Amino acid sequence: IREMIQRNPLWSANKTAAGENMSLKTMQVILNEDLGFCAYRRRKVKGFTTAQKLKK
Repeated sequence: IREMIQRNPLWSANKTAAGENMSLKTMQVILNEDLGFCAYRRRKVKGFTTAQKLKK
């Protein structure tokens, strides 16, 4: 599972569980307790483009 996550780091726990054919709860236990990963949601942040930075 560690190798699968290294190949696809943006996959959710749900998608990883479906790929390994196991339940979501089992995947969450493996990720959290065995591998020490913490769940978080990626957020988009508004940022300036380089042209906007030069204009400022």
